[in-house]
Amino acid sequence: MTDKELFDLCQKYGGEIRKWSNKFAALLPEVQKRRLYRKHKCCSIEEFAAKIAGFDHDKTRRILSLHKKLEDKPLLKAQIETQGWSKLRVVANIATPETDKEWSEKVEALPKKTLETYVSDLKSVPGDETQPAKWSKMNFKVKPETELRLRKFRQELEKERKESITLGEALEELLNRAEQSKKTYKPN
Repeated sequence: MTDKELFDLCQKYGGEIRKWSNKFAALLPEVQKRRLYRKHKCCSIEEFAAKIAGFDHDKTRRILSLHKKLEDKPLLKAQIETQGWSKLRVVANIATPETDKEWSEKVEALPKKTLETYVSDLKSVPGDETQPAKWSKMNFKVKPETELRLRKFRQELEKERKESITLGEALEELLNRAEQSKKTYKPN
């Protein structure tokens, strides 16, 4: 077996681990509800998850806690199996039954890191010392693709500047670049 073939198999099997781990995590509440772990000589759901899937006790408790938080949010709860419990944990505390659909769309469309940044932005308080004075708060709808493009632009800026920036600062930079491009553009 060549190094490339070995690496390809590692990637394939590594990807399968995540897939099956997510599926197992989605089953845990039902296992707990039925007390299936006792039928298989385990003292607790944590012991069952450790023996069957190698989950540590904390991970099992976090997964079960997440399931409880998402009980009234069926679209998000259904995504545990496909998107992974740690990604859904990012939005579990701010999602509501009324925003279930919106958050499930964001979970589907955005990478975990972008979701974390988005949630962090929502939680940031105007007037915080880390933010410039005199901020206005805007609320408008954009297509998910546009939102994703703005967040990617922000991530590129953060890499470029080697510091965290807000979406407002990213939007400001985008507008500055557009204005600068307009000034330097000379039609033939």
